[in-house]
Amino acid sequence: MLSKIMEVSFVLDDLTLYLDTHCQDSQAMDLYQKKSQERKDLKQQFAAAFYPLTRDCIMDCKKDKAFCWQEGPMPWEGACV
Repeated sequence: MLSKIMEVSFVLDDLTLYLDTHCQDSQAMDLYQKKSQERKDLKQQFAAAFYPLTRDCIMDCKKDKAFCWQEGPMPWEGACV
């Protein structure tokens, strides 16, 4: 799931660069909006299953308990595997 989030983020970065010089391209803008929503959904799914990736995802974490960054495993401890 994390790999998919990174792939979609890369597409968004590329589209951002393209749209900087082609702002009238409605097809590219539509794709940007679609991929942006896809990344948001993936991050919400990841937060619900594991832990929030960003502070924007904290509320999407498991609702049954409060989240504390210090309580979760660190990435070098295999958290992102």
